[in-house]
Amino acid sequence: MSSGVKVLTSDDKVHTGITQLGALSGMFLGEGLIKLHKDKIINEENITNIVKKLQNTKGLKTVCENLLKSGNCGKAASIIKGLLFVGGSITSYSIGEKIGKNTADRICADAGIKVRKKIDQKV
Repeated sequence: MSSGVKVLTSDDKVHTGITQLGALSGMFLGEGLIKLHKDKIINEENITNIVKKLQNTKGLKTVCENLLKSGNCGKAASIIKGLLFVGGSITSYSIGEKIGKNTADRICADAGIKVRKKIDQKV
């Protein structure tokens, strides 16, 4: 929805539309890849194995003991999956936006469409 608003309120609708198409495509691609693989990598068993390897590490002993209590590694895995999904979504959107902007620049230049340059204002 926010991409639609950006396009509708933009002075350069073609350029903004292409940029936002790239951003959303990148985001959905990244989210799809994360959904496809996250359960194979981040699960209660793998978290438990990592915690067991780290339980004798100085400064982590108490944390590891609490995680090894019944069900806590599963909860930790769920939290990590959520954080990974959000971070991956934001990152893939940003990458898609940069690719979309470069593509929009080329398309607009080839088609002779003038693009308004935005001046970054630092406050």
